Amino acid sequence: MGPFSAFVFAHLADFLTFSGILFAVISFVAQSRRALAVQKIDLYQGLETSSIELFKFEAEHARVLEKFQDIEIDERKFADATDPDGGKTAENFGALQARFGSMKEFAKRDFRRVESDRAELQDDRTRRQFEEYERQRLITRKFYEQTLNLFEMATRFRNKRIIEPEVFGSWVIWFYDTLVQWGFRDHWPELRQNYTPDLRAVFNGFVSEFNPEEDIDERKHRFFGHVANLTHCQVIRNWLRKLDEEKRQFHFDEPRV
Repeated sequence: MGPFSAFVFAHLADFLTFSGILFAVISFVAQSRRALAVQKIDLYQGLETSSIELFKFEAEHARVLEKFQDIEIDERKFADATDPDGGKTAENFGALQARFGSMKEFAKRDFRRVESDRAELQDDRTRRQFEEYERQRLITRKFYEQTLNLFEMATRFRNKRIIEPEVFGSWVIWFYDTLVQWGFRDHWPELRQNYTPDLRAVFNGFVSEFNPEEDIDERKHRFFGHVANLTHCQVIRNWLRKLDEEKRQFHFDEPRV
């Protein structure tokens, strides 16, 4: 073997060694990306599965939860709570209103403090009224706890770029629909301590300054703009504008026969 052939052979061996290393690196990167993609899918599928379970919980307790989902409290809906013996009329609200004021204020009372006040819970009927209302409040609290657990995961996944902005937009509208429920806003000051700063940043300001008289479209656009600023996401910022364009394009705002 001549000097030139020996030189080529030596460098060919180096080249093949380098090629093998390069191929291994490329294969590792490709496998890592595939594994990451699978992991993202698994994480989001888990989130979707949990959402389905929450929807089942809501359906099972629809009669109770509906009372807490108006933009402002409608005390007439709590006639059955204030009269657990079966009365349904607005007049049945009088007994607890006379003792505790409005139902919203009544809901804020600490159970043990009220229970110890025998002047307020001196008869079985009043105690049953209070316990029924507390039962409904507990169901509602558990519903919002489950909802916020999902919101926290969705927000974290978006911040870590695990879910796409187009997917996250469908969550933001769910955030908004929850914000406008008086029951959620009533629970939020207590529940917020259990959640991350990212999720608290979404709701704190809007809950504290909520005005039920504000124009719905204006509030919704402000909320989406707020979340877009937090997530640095133009897709979220333009979400409602694109929905409005689709509504005009497909005439969704016209009455249907």
